[in-house]
Formats: sequence, C-alpha cells, structure tokens
Amino acid sequence: MEINEFISQLKLGETVLVEHSSYSKPELLFYGIIKESRMPVVIDDILDTLFEYYNKLKVWGYDLTVFDKVYVIKAGGNEVIGNLLGKLEVGKYVIEAREYTKIIKEVNPPIINPVLGVHKLILLGNLLENLRLLKEISTYVGNENRVAIYFVNRDVVESHSPAALKLLEEISTSVFQLNEENKIKRMK
Repeated sequence: MEINEFISQLKLGETVLVEHSSYSKPELLFYGIIKESRMPVVIDDILDTLFEYYNKLKVWGYDLTVFDKVYVIKAGGNEVIGNLLGKLEVGKYVIEAREYTKIIKEVNPPIINPVLGVHKLILLGNLLENLRLLKEISTYVGNENRVAIYFVNRDVVESHSPAALKLLEEISTSVFQLNEENKIKRMK
C-alpha cells in the first residue's frame, strides 16, 4: 500500500496503530503523512522520538521545511522540532490527560495526530502502569476532532510486554504493519 492510499483510509475519530520493526523506516511513512496532510498536524513527541526521526530524514536528504508547519506537544525530552505547543511531564510513565487536553485545544480541529515513542513509555512501565497508559489511549477513540496515528516499535513492545501490544491492537480502530521493505499492510 502506498502512502496516499494509507492516508485516504483514515477517518476522523480513529485511533490508528502503525507497528514497525527495528529494521523498518517508519520515518518515511511519518514524513509522507506530514507532507500530504490537508489537516493541521499535531505531533505528540515522547522522549525525543521526533528528534530521532528528524535526524534520520536529514541524513537521508529529505526536505525538512515540512516541519515548519507542524505543531508539537513534548512529553519528556529536550529537543524541540516544529512549533512547540506545550510540554508535559512524564510522571509515573503516564501523561496527564487534563494537561494534554488543555494544550491540544490551541489548534483548531480537525487534526491529524501522529504519536511517536509510545513504545518507550511501555518499556519504562510495569504492567499496571502500561494498563493505565492503554486506558488513557482508549479514552480518545472516537474523538472526531482528530485522527491519531500511533507509531510503535513492535519488537520493543513484544519483548517487554506482549500483552500491552495485544491490548493496543484491540483498542485501535485500525492496525497497520510496516515491514522491513517499508510496505504497509492493513491488519485490522
């Protein structure tokens, strides 16, 4: 599946899971989403994952001016790319929903909302903390002000908390897998 076909399948209110391996290049799909989106893009950057994506795209020679038009909510980390809307503390490995809601209201909906680095939170958390995180994610399913796209390193989550991955797949309205050749396959 091509990026345009992927984007055309997204619907407001969806919580989309994009699973990738440690060897695939989710940065390319992420870049395509930013470049092709007709809605404002608000990136949730968990623990500087956006900085990692940005640097890889820079090394690969991509036009980074697309980041001039994106908004960013940082959760942990220090590196700022794009237009910073606000910062959240990562306390007990869960992001405070009230603070998040207050920050995201700065951008008029509907938005496309790539979420980078959730697998890092899962890696840091124990079972109870991961269940809280997943419950928080589930509260946004059906929110027609956005399309949320969670980029998750499947290898990391499967090795640390396989149950968390299965629950995340269950919560999501759509699940896609990105393989090592960067082919997108719809799973759900």
